[in-house]
Formats: sequence, C-alpha cells, structure tokens
Amino acid sequence: ARPEFGPLFTRIGFSAGLLAIYANNDPSVVQLLPPLIISAAEAAQIMGRLEVTFSELEKFLG
Repeated sequence: ARPEFGPLFTRIGFSAGLLAIYANNDPSVVQLLPPLIISAAEAAQIMGRLEVTFSELEKFLG
C-alpha cells in the first residue's frame, strides 16, 4: 500500500468529477461515493472519469 495514493486519487479524481474519501482515514485506501441509484449512462460516465484519474495517477506514481 502506498500512503500517497489516497490524497492524490482524491485530488485528481475531484478534478475529473469524482467524489472520493480515504477509507477510515487510511490514506492508502480510497472509497468512491457514487449515487445510490445510477443509470447505465451514469455508470459509463463514472468509468470514464476513473480512467482519466488513473491515467493521471500513473504520471505521479510511475
């Protein structure tokens, strides 16, 4: 586990339109906070935002 993952994911994800927090204040674990009721189109949009977030994270974490 990498403790810098949570803060970076939260910041980059927010810029991409995602809402995430550290799981139990552990900066190496992230919780996503999607809506409870979600359409297929919204799920696809979230997946696209996750792809952007992970691509940007790779630049920082290598």
